[in-house]
Amino acid sequence: MLAEIRHLVVRMAEDNPTWGYTRIQGALKNVGHRVGRSTIARILKAHGLAPVPERTTSWQTFLRAHRDVIAAADFFTTEVWT
Repeated sequence: MLAEIRHLVVRMAEDNPTWGYTRIQGALKNVGHRVGRSTIARILKAHGLAPVPERTTSWQTFLRAHRDVIAAADFFTTEVWT
């Protein structure tokens, strides 16, 4: 159980680089896990992940996180004749 929660916390932080401790805590609560912010902070620190303001977001990470929205936007164009 603990290994599963550690894995979820690290995966959420890596997949969503803008999520802080509170956002991760809320997401875990939505799937039925009650974890404290300090526990999340310790897990991320142990895995070498910095707090949100200190994490860098590369273009690759940004595009991976928003891939679905960017792809969907290409299908919803409207031709306007003026």
